[in-house]
Parts: sequence; C-alpha cells; structure tokens
Amino acid sequence: MESNTKLMQMVRVAELYYEQRLSQVEISEMLGISRSTVSRLLADAHEQGVVEVTIHRPVEKVARLSEMIRKTLGLRDAIVVRGGETYEEVLNHVGLATAELLLSLLKDNMILGISWGVTLYHTVQSIQKSSFHGIEVVQLMGSLGQGNPATDGPELALRFAERLNGTYRIINAPALVRSKDVRDDLLQQPQIQTVIERASRAQICLTGIGSFADEMSSLMRAGYLTNEDRTTLRSEGAVGHILSRPIDINGNQIDSRFSDRVVAAPLDYLRKAEWSIGCSASPLKAPAVLGAIRGKYYNTLVIDEASAREILRLVEEKERFETEISYSA
Repeated sequence: MESNTKLMQMVRVAELYYEQRLSQVEISEMLGISRSTVSRLLADAHEQGVVEVTIHRPVEKVARLSEMIRKTLGLRDAIVVRGGETYEEVLNHVGLATAELLLSLLKDNMILGISWGVTLYHTVQSIQKSSFHGIEVVQLMGSLGQGNPATDGPELALRFAERLNGTYRIINAPALVRSKDVRDDLLQQPQIQTVIERASRAQICLTGIGSFADEMSSLMRAGYLTNEDRTTLRSEGAVGHILSRPIDINGNQIDSRFSDRVVAAPLDYLRKAEWSIGCSASPLKAPAVLGAIRGKYYNTLVIDEASAREILRLVEEKERFETEISYSA
C-alpha cells in the first residue's frame, strides 16, 4: 500500500512540476510536504521510470561511455559521440559535438586558442553565425603552408572569428622551420611575440591531436615529416604530437630535433587554460590522445565511440601489465 501511495505521489509531483510548470516551493505548499520531499520524489520519478527525459540533439552522444572516459581519465568533461559509416561521417559528428561544447562555454570578451586540422575544420563548419562580442581567436602554432588551406591555421582562425563575431591573430610563420636558430629568431619577432603573448591568456584552447600511426599525420601531408622521420620518432617512443611537438604515451615530450624547430606557443599554455579541449575522430589516434591526457594537456575531450573504447582498452592493458609486474616482483 505504501509503495502504491508513493508511486501516486511521484506521479502527482511530476505532473505539477513538468506539465503545469509549478516550482518545487509551490508544490510543497500545495501538497503540504517539505521542499526536500518534493525534490526526492522528482529524483525517484526519474530513477523508477515515472518520468523519462528525451533530449533532441543533432548528434547522438553515448552518455555512459562519456562518463566512463571522464572518470577513468580524471577529466573535467568528456563527450563521446556515435560513430558513422565513413571517416567523414565520424568527423562530422565529432565536429558538431565540439561546436556544441564550445558554444556552451564561450562568453563575451574571451580568447580562444586554436590549432589546425580536419577536426577543427568540421568544428567551425558546424558553427552558425553568433552574436558574441569581443571574442579573439588566436593561432597557437605556425601554419602548415601546404595541403588544403581550409584546414590550416590562418584560414581556420579567420573562419572561427567570422562565425563567432570576433577578431583573430595568426602566427605568420611555418609550424616547423629549418633549425633551432631560425625558430629562435622568429620567436623574437614582435608580431609573433604578440600573438603568443595573447595565446598565454586564452581561457579556452581547442586543438586536434596528431598521430604518427600512419600517413594521417598532418605534418606528413604538409611535407614536414618523412617516413624516415616518422620511423625515428616512433623508435624514440613518440605516439603523436601536440602543437607539433612529439609526445610519448605518458605525455612526455620526446627530446628530438623536431621540438626545437617548432614555432608555437608552449605546451604549458594548454595546461593553464580554464578549458583545454582535445578533439579526435579516429581510434588510430587513441595512444596519442591518452598521452596528451596523461601529460595534462587536456582537461576535456570530444571523441568518437571507437576511439573511446580503444582508449579504455589501452588503460586496462597498462593496468593489467603493472599488476602482473607487481605480482612477479
């Protein structure tokens, strides 16, 4: 009898709250129960299926997997989207989810730091013209200079600024130069110094994640990286690159000739941003994503379902290996 009474209470409270739009205070006064009881009845209504919530959204997200990724990796937020039949479709889904997240976080007069790549291209394509004020988009690293201009830093900075009703600053230099001396000279240029100084104040950093797993690497497509370079970097433990700097599976920068020739903001700028968002749409990049998170370069992640499952598999594999080592010791 009591359970049936509670069920009827849940139904009535839910009707008043969701259908008649009464506040919890108004319901408590109407029914003669405390506000905390109203809140508890609403929570129970959700848990027991009296109330079902349907969210209509452009891209389907995997809530349980998102929460697993967030908790397992210790992230501030994580969004996992359903995959697709093709890589292009997965890119579209990740780009749309990244755009939704970005628009939910942006406020007037913020600085947004961006990298380059196809994932960011799909992100900006998913943004409609907005009514923000004072948004400043800042390029975090030099340009590719070859390949599709639409996925390069300057073009992306312009497009983001257009869609967000803001301004933009670019690093007018290649991402990778001939020598450390050339890099150092470029970083002394007042225009580049100004851009990097602005990047240090970015409240939100949004970057893609590079991989050395195959020819997907944007650095290879741009001609900055040869197969021989890739082989050497992988032998040194590199799994991917963040702002063109190679990192290993634990997020450590690889001490190679590459890092000294990169024209970009320091990686610490990613760590200090309030929101540092990494986005990726391929399970081939899972080791690079995991390395970036372990290095604390990202506190937020937007990825596809296959990538999320591969990341969890890599974490489980490492934990199992460490357990076996501790037992054998």
